[in-house]
Amino acid sequence: MKRILSLVVIAVMAVLIPYGAWQAYQNYIISPKPLSQEEIQAKKQKELEEAISKAEAGDAEAQYQLALKYDFGRSNLTVNHQKAAQWYQKAAEQGHVKAQYNLGYLFQEGEGVQKDIHKAMYWFEKAAEQGFVDAYYNLGRFYYFDEFGLSNKAQAYGLFEKAAKGGYVDANYMAGFMLVRGVGIEKNLEEGLEKLKFAADHGSAASLYELAQFYENGDGVKRDYVRAGVLYRQAADKNIHQAEKYLYELDEYCLEHGLEGPEFLYSCQIAASAERLNSRSVLAFLYSLGRYVDQNFVKARELAMPAALEGNPIAQMVFTNVRVYPVDMDEEASSFSYGDKEFQSKQRNLFQSYLWAKVLEKNESINDMPEVWGELAEIQKGIIFEELREVMSLKSEAPHFEKINLCAELFYTDINKFKECMVFD
Repeated sequence: MKRILSLVVIAVMAVLIPYGAWQAYQNYIISPKPLSQEEIQAKKQKELEEAISKAEAGDAEAQYQLALKYDFGRSNLTVNHQKAAQWYQKAAEQGHVKAQYNLGYLFQEGEGVQKDIHKAMYWFEKAAEQGFVDAYYNLGRFYYFDEFGLSNKAQAYGLFEKAAKGGYVDANYMAGFMLVRGVGIEKNLEEGLEKLKFAADHGSAASLYELAQFYENGDGVKRDYVRAGVLYRQAADKNIHQAEKYLYELDEYCLEHGLEGPEFLYSCQIAASAERLNSRSVLAFLYSLGRYVDQNFVKARELAMPAALEGNPIAQMVFTNVRVYPVDMDEEASSFSYGDKEFQSKQRNLFQSYLWAKVLEKNESINDMPEVWGELAEIQKGIIFEELREVMSLKSEAPHFEKINLCAELFYTDINKFKECMVFD
């Protein structure tokens, strides 16, 4: 009856009260006034007092929650690892699995208690007995690394495997690592690589680096330099220093030796797939010439353009080669205008090559590269300038070439305007 009367009152108010006031009333009911800082602190204090009361009464979950508050400084409490350890201990002794694990961690690190590896292992083992995968992993580390004189690789593998079956990512990495190398367990590339792939797919940086090496060497998987490069880059992006260092070395190696023979091609392919500009540019140059790879102008353009716009002189040199541009066999259909003049596609390609030659002419970074690249740049520029020498000498063409020269200048002053004027359509 009371509920019916309340609904009637609300209905009457909706009719009698102006819309704006009614809307404000509804907002107040639906969205209560936010608590003040004093009210928030009072609420936290009340929750803390209730937690302490339950914990002191012997409630294991309340003891664990109170330990967390001391451990991480929550609910108006300052961090106090000693008190955290005391409450974890009370909950752990009642079989609270997370309390057992956290207490083990405090003994492992010596936080709030005297460091004691044997006590840490005791509590990790208690948690592991209840199937807590984090505990299996930590115990596995004790047995894998010889820091505490407990080295037992076979036992470590068994513990990592249990944690891995529970979906623990780092345990999958460790178990996979041991399997592919035959450490503590018979070598099994297939199973080990599966574990590494699982860990890599779930964010393990170490697994990305490990897998990259297998794809590079073709060990247990089909050799794939592109895949290796992508994996190395992903590992480097996750701060794996060895991956970053290796990619830097490959990029330098490609720049230094990429023209010398097919046996050096792998370095360019891996580093190019990892988005290293020098290697992208060298590989694009090789595709444009068909040197050590099947000639492919499309790939040459795709690899070179980002690097060219970033100022890489080798990539810019690729675009001084008139052959890298597509040619429309229907010359009449493929006519284009630049300014107020009409041209055909073959002429367009010459003008694009000339534009990039002018850009390359002012690119001093070529002087920091191996000498052979500077020599090739001079040859490429000479070819395109010779191709257009007669046309450039015509007085009627002077305004047109002046526009292209101004466009080339924009590369070093306003790259966005350069991108607009570089398009011949």
